[in-house]
Amino acid sequence: MPMALKFVRGQGDGQAESGEGQKADNTHSPDNKSKWLVNYKDRLYRLSYYTGVQLMRFGKRIRRHAVAAVLDAQDWLLEQSAETRERAAYARISLRRTLEQEFFSPVRAFRARVKELRAEYDSAKSQGGDQMESFLAATSQELWAETRKVLGITFNYVAPLGAAALLFVTITTVNSFSFGLKVEYNSKVVGYVRSEADFEVAQAEMKKRIIYEDYIQPEDAVPRFTMAIVNDKDIISTNDLTDRLIESSGNELQEAYGLYIDNQFMGATTDGDSLLENLNARLEEYSTGAKDEKVSFVKDVQVREGLYPLTSIVDLRNIESELDKDESEERIYTVQKGDAPTLIAQKYDMRYSDLKELNPEIETELFVGQEVLISRSVPFLGVQVTKTVTETEDIPYEIEQVTDNSYNEGFTKVSVKGQTGEKEVTSQITYVDGVETERIVLDSRVVKEPVTQKVIVGGNKPLSYIPTSGGTNNGGFIWPVGGNGGYVSCRIWGYSGHTGVDIASQPGTPIYAAAAGQVVTAQYWGGAYGHYVKISHGNGLYTLYAHNSKLYVNPGDYVEQGQLIAAMGRTGRATGNHCHFEIINNGRYLDPLQYVG
Repeated sequence: MPMALKFVRGQGDGQAESGEGQKADNTHSPDNKSKWLVNYKDRLYRLSYYTGVQLMRFGKRIRRHAVAAVLDAQDWLLEQSAETRERAAYARISLRRTLEQEFFSPVRAFRARVKELRAEYDSAKSQGGDQMESFLAATSQELWAETRKVLGITFNYVAPLGAAALLFVTITTVNSFSFGLKVEYNSKVVGYVRSEADFEVAQAEMKKRIIYEDYIQPEDAVPRFTMAIVNDKDIISTNDLTDRLIESSGNELQEAYGLYIDNQFMGATTDGDSLLENLNARLEEYSTGAKDEKVSFVKDVQVREGLYPLTSIVDLRNIESELDKDESEERIYTVQKGDAPTLIAQKYDMRYSDLKELNPEIETELFVGQEVLISRSVPFLGVQVTKTVTETEDIPYEIEQVTDNSYNEGFTKVSVKGQTGEKEVTSQITYVDGVETERIVLDSRVVKEPVTQKVIVGGNKPLSYIPTSGGTNNGGFIWPVGGNGGYVSCRIWGYSGHTGVDIASQPGTPIYAAAAGQVVTAQYWGGAYGHYVKISHGNGLYTLYAHNSKLYVNPGDYVEQGQLIAAMGRTGRATGNHCHFEIINNGRYLDPLQYVG
């Protein structure tokens, strides 16, 4: 049998006594630890048992209260249901009693009385004479009394229904009426309006229809307004009121079609169909029939049918001539000695970018006596066209330069040839009189990805001499365009002011320095030149490379002959991808083809 342990006070720290009085000197022995653990588990078990019992009791108590609440609610609902049934039964009994008293009983009494009267009639008829007269007199009085009684009962039920119907009709009628103003003009009632503002609008419209001085002003042109209750359908619109005001003025009138542009009356014509045809023809002139195309006038154009004074009705050709006029004339400036593009822009208080847009060649061609466009003419009736266009555009390829120290500086070799990509761009374009004024890109989808061109560039210290394989000639310049070298699309002086040679090729084609020198200009927007590089070779000798898509050098850089300096593009005033190459000696333009190998 296991021996029970208990702690004993007064025998020293850490001592314990067994049931037989044996003393344990070491309380941390393995046996004592096991016994303490058994005691701890026993206590934990008791606590868990107690807690579980209490939770079960609490749950039963909650369940008992919940069941009681549900039963109470059920009893209450049953009581309410019983009460509702009692009320319904009482209502049915009351209705039956009322019908019995007011309708069924009188009907049964009437039928019984009819039988009695029939018997009395037969008796009086058999007796004849005075007896019959007495019967008829008494019966008449009785019938009148019963009729009055029936009429009274009927009135008691019919009168409320009639009153309700009368109230409904009254409300409906009143709702169809509202307050308005009766307008008198030139001693005539011209109609009803909601407010004086409606009359003022109509009066202003009437004045717009009068464009000639022959119009006769009414003797009594002061309107009179009187408050009145009117039906909604009697209120007239401002257009109808305008016709009535003109009609009451006493002038000669005629049905016609008035043309309004931005709410300004231009005149009226009796030939409305021809007027509409003329306007539509102006729109059709700019229509291409493209899908989703919208063609409209820039200004608001309306044709209104109505009464117009005869003095305001003009020939259709007069209206057409007004529409053909320019709202503003074209402005031209003649270049004077000492003028410059910026000075001209300042003189007319306009942005320099606007001046360049109107005159793309102004930076390269500006001579005394030359005419410069300051502003275009603006038609009075401009046409706006908005359409959705899907176009295929090139995606220029990147040029990646890889330095290889196994080659000398100035060496270049294309290891991977670049290829132009393609993308499909959907744009919403707006034109005014044929000139594009706005372009909104709606969607862009890459059809073909561009292939990056990789160029190996020598990184070793350059040679002190120009290799004969570099393509040089006695002039000391090499061909500046890489790839397949391209082709000459326009020679020097190919047209007035063309001071170099154009070498066309694919976009992104490498552009190399034709000779060693120092970069003096590497500008990302040089007007007509676009992105261009200018290199000084000393002694007043320069080369220039224009219309590039990218620049790989900066001002101050020293470049070797054949070093990559740019990528071909079409920036600035260029109609295609090409390199505009110039050789300049002390301000004089030389023909590059005479100096380049």
